[in-house]
Amino acid sequence: MKTKDIKFYPLPSGIFMVSYYDSFRQKRIQKEFKEEAKAKMYLNTLKADNAKFLPQPNLKNTSLEELLKTYFKQTPGTYFERSPFLVKVFIDYFGMHSPKNLNEMAMRTFLAQLKNENDYSEKSMLAIKYRFSGFMKFLIEKHLIETSPLENITFARTQYKKLPSILSEEKIAGLISMAQR
Repeated sequence: MKTKDIKFYPLPSGIFMVSYYDSFRQKRIQKEFKEEAKAKMYLNTLKADNAKFLPQPNLKNTSLEELLKTYFKQTPGTYFERSPFLVKVFIDYFGMHSPKNLNEMAMRTFLAQLKNENDYSEKSMLAIKYRFSGFMKFLIEKHLIETSPLENITFARTQYKKLPSILSEEKIAGLISMAQR
């Protein structure tokens, strides 16, 4: 969780307030504490957690393959990680590149090639885009890219026809009797 604008302040009622902006949920969170020590301990925990998300200059020149490994360590069990084929294809295509080479055009080309080579449907491509989006958020939080290269890439959502309702036995019997007249 990346927090911004962390504040600590006592209220006239004797309650201590810690508030911060949660960029993942995109809203301000407020927590009340009866004891100042607990409020300050929570404040320090937030600041320590937030330090993990500060820009890390040594990551700027790190390959996307290494960044992907870091992402999987920090966020285990993601849908992307549970798709070994996608991980392999992504690393084969982008592995040695740095994050600065990860742009919309490169992602469009990669996704088009993936779709054509595997004959994926639009619905499958939408699911694949979703699997990559978590990694893009990770790169944004680490200040390695400014916006997601997937932001303007869309896939058509297929419209499914509603299946006809099934007739009850009474309606079938009524139709048969009407047909026999």
